[in-house]
Amino acid sequence: MHKQWQDFLIENGAVIEGGRLQHFGNPQAERQLAGSADVLTDLSHLADLLVSGDDAATFLQGQLTNDIHAVSATHSQLSGFCNPQGRLLALFRILADADGYHLLLPADLLLPMLGRLRMFVLRSKVTLSDRSDDTVHIGVSGPQLARVLAGQLPSLPATAGEVCRHASLTVLRLAGDPPRFLISGPFDAVHPLWDRLAAHGAPVGAEAWRLLDIRAGQPEVVLATSNQFIPQMLNLRELDAINFRKGCYTGQEIVARLQYRGTLKRRMYHARINATTPPDAGDPVHVCGEAQASGHLVSVAAAPDGGFEALAVVTVEHSDQPLCHGGPDGNALQLMPPPYAFAPLAKD
Repeated sequence: MHKQWQDFLIENGAVIEGGRLQHFGNPQAERQLAGSADVLTDLSHLADLLVSGDDAATFLQGQLTNDIHAVSATHSQLSGFCNPQGRLLALFRILADADGYHLLLPADLLLPMLGRLRMFVLRSKVTLSDRSDDTVHIGVSGPQLARVLAGQLPSLPATAGEVCRHASLTVLRLAGDPPRFLISGPFDAVHPLWDRLAAHGAPVGAEAWRLLDIRAGQPEVVLATSNQFIPQMLNLRELDAINFRKGCYTGQEIVARLQYRGTLKRRMYHARINATTPPDAGDPVHVCGEAQASGHLVSVAAAPDGGFEALAVVTVEHSDQPLCHGGPDGNALQLMPPPYAFAPLAKD
């Protein structure tokens, strides 16, 4: 985390452990606010992996599930990085600027992904570097804060994935309702904006922001779930994170075969879990009473009214059966559809 930014957050009541924001003193109240109010948060739990150099676009085109040529100064994208068996090692939010391509991902995956990507650089004119401490990233959600932002900046991105740039600030529209934005920039530009926004909204911790991601149906791949899911299982088709016309990339044969010849047996759903102990990403989901797991949790956050909300990948044929988290006799888990329609496979 940027040192000046960390000091600034602590001065404003933040509780930080291990360089990561936990909450602003009352996590329960923050969770309740996240579901219904205007909130802002620090996003330093996201690492910033910069891919730069003359061959950066060509290099990424051969590694990622999406078409890197669609990323520009005004458009970002989600894109997956797979192993040769088509399993997702990481899921990136990609932004482009004059320095190159910024791949935002959970911090616990930064070092593994740096090591993995460097295996493929070979003689390419590509440099991979950690820029996590150079820029401040914040998240902003809610209609009132959207109006405040509109009064502070010349324009705001109107649709998910769209990017606006104003001086040293980058503003990305994220999926979800209420409106959500990711704002990046140097400390000197972000901290006065935070002060103005905090006068109209409540600072919240990372878990409250994760709840908003879950409700928007936006998955993340963390260390515990890396190498576990094929892209279509995480609804990456629905999230425009796969391009089936871009050509070859690592794992492409498996991903394309599922799209054109296969049957998608597992999908990602929104879930409610009746539990008192926090579940973890990667935990198994069972048909109640059956020993074999039917799926796994993708991400989890405490719900405002008790229990937990999650994204869960579950076998489609079991999605209408009684489900349990953590074991065949575990806590009850109820599935709901994500806030978008499931896209059909080519043969459906």
